[in-house]
Amino acid sequence: MIQEDLAKLYPNIVKDASIQIVELMDHVLSTYDRAISLYTHEHFKRAGVKLILNSRVSSVEDGCVRVVNKSNQTTEIKFGACVWATGIAMNPLIRSLQEKLPGQSHFRSVLTDECLRVKGSDGSIWAVGDAATIDQPKALDYAEQLFEAGDTNRDGRLSVEELRVLLSDASREFPHLQEHASFLDSQTGGIRRFSDLVSRTLLTTGAFASSSPAPTNGGAAPASSAPPPPAAQQHDPSQPLAPLLSGSTELTREQFHEVLGKIDKGLRALP
Repeated sequence: MIQEDLAKLYPNIVKDASIQIVELMDHVLSTYDRAISLYTHEHFKRAGVKLILNSRVSSVEDGCVRVVNKSNQTTEIKFGACVWATGIAMNPLIRSLQEKLPGQSHFRSVLTDECLRVKGSDGSIWAVGDAATIDQPKALDYAEQLFEAGDTNRDGRLSVEELRVLLSDASREFPHLQEHASFLDSQTGGIRRFSDLVSRTLLTTGAFASSSPAPTNGGAAPASSAPPPPAAQQHDPSQPLAPLLSGSTELTREQFHEVLGKIDKGLRALP
């Protein structure tokens, strides 16, 4: 509309036109395949559309939208036209069911099991469509059991191979782990995907434990004129992490919890 219509009809004001999208999640189109979400994000970026992620609209006022992020910080977005394209409020019947049935904690819908039976109703109520959200198990809740099963050599750490087998086996109970297990099955794609998963949560805090010796000069890194480390070691999530995912690189119990937490956060609602 801006590039084709507005530019022709109102050429003097088109320079002041912009589009901003407020998204509650950390990525758009959260119920679609991740590749579609990433493609859409890049498409918006090229088109000059600004995404305001991890935020919600708290109020729409005269010429101003108030937006609150997950840190509870409020910002104001001035607008000439505001288009509301989000969902509707929860139906009163659904809200009343949530208040009466145990195990109901979703912010928008009633939780059901995989057979669409409403949790807490002893199988007497079914829910479909926007009224329902299938409750998918969180792997983090079973992190200890999974770690014990995956640590086959009982050294208190998970190698990349142990992690690959663990995710593959656990995906029968936690289907959202299969995506990551499949990527780890390949030598290149797996490392690249694993980079996306852990680089921000693990690498920036030194979460990977390597068998390389520690510095001996009081903990400081030795002075060197060597070139900077490769991109993978500069915490760029788009680069392969082959040097950091070698056979000498392992994951501790605490770091495994961080990985599962990151995976669970990316758990998408079923369409």
